[in-house]
Order: sequence, then C-alpha cells, then structure tokens
Amino acid sequence: MGSDIIVIRSKNGHSGSTSMTAHMKMREDFKKRFIVSTILTIPIVILSPSIQEFLGFKLVFPGNLYALWILSTVVYVYGGYPFMKDMMDEMCKKLPGMKTLISVTITVAYFYSSAVIFILPGKNLLLGISYINRCYASWALG
Repeated sequence: MGSDIIVIRSKNGHSGSTSMTAHMKMREDFKKRFIVSTILTIPIVILSPSIQEFLGFKLVFPGNLYALWILSTVVYVYGGYPFMKDMMDEMCKKLPGMKTLISVTITVAYFYSSAVIFILPGKNLLLGISYINRCYASWALG
C-alpha cells in the first residue's frame, strides 16, 4: 500500500514514474531538512532575546548572540536552500511565486538580524528564521 508506485501515462504513452520518483525524492529531502531545521530551532528559540523577555527569563553567556547567529546561519543556509533554488527558477521564468516570497522573507530577516548583531543597534529577528519550519511543514508533511 505505502510502497505502491503510481504510473501516469501521457498522451504519447510515456510513463510519468520518473517525475513521480523525483517528486518523492524532493519530498523526502524536504522532510529531512524540516526535521534538522526544527531540531536546530529549539536552541534558537531558547537563545532568542525576545522570547527570553516574553517568558521572563534570561540566559546570557559570553558569545550567546554569536551562538544564536551561527545556529540561525545553519538553518538559513541548509533549511533555506530549496526555497532559494526554486526562487531562482521562478525568477528565470519571470513567474515569482510562494518560494520567492519565502526566500525574500527569510533573507531580509537573516541579513537585518546579522547587521543588528554585528553593526547596528536594534532588535534581531533571527527567531524569524524559524519561519522556514512552518514552510517545510506545509510542503513536506502536508
């Protein structure tokens, strides 16, 4: 049942199983990236100053913002890769879609927060990088 393969035939009689297999591989890749990104998001949430402020606790140690930035960078690069790749495809076709919106959103949050950590005064948005997980949930698991 779960291992059944659906073969779709086009008008010219060719099998669509290759594209179905590619889709299944992409779905598995999304699922793996979702799980890894979710695990890495746990310390990001805990280290986030805005969450600490909201929940009324403080976890500060030397370099805590740099640790937060490193974890967020891994989530941004590893978790965001499929969205960035698909955004490039959408832009080449001049048909921006949801992947473009997600890519722009996480990129703005990431680079603004990086600037706040290293250069500018302000509030970091690295917690926004966890937005990737909600996107994965809708694509990989839904």
